[in-house]
Amino acid sequence: MLRKIKDHALSGQWQGYREFHPGRFSNYGKKYDSWIVIYTINHNELILTLVTTGDHKILGR
Repeated sequence: MLRKIKDHALSGQWQGYREFHPGRFSNYGKKYDSWIVIYTINHNELILTLVTTGDHKILGR
């Protein structure tokens, strides 16, 4: 499943965080593909970071 939702590590100013595309879990198509979840795990605690991404410019791509 992680491969399908493209879970991967981020770099640059987001180093230490990971992201994935929840819209890819089902067959929602490209309509929801720009939605991402950014997260990190710190001492067994899941920390979600909510940001507006638009076209992923927030990630410095």
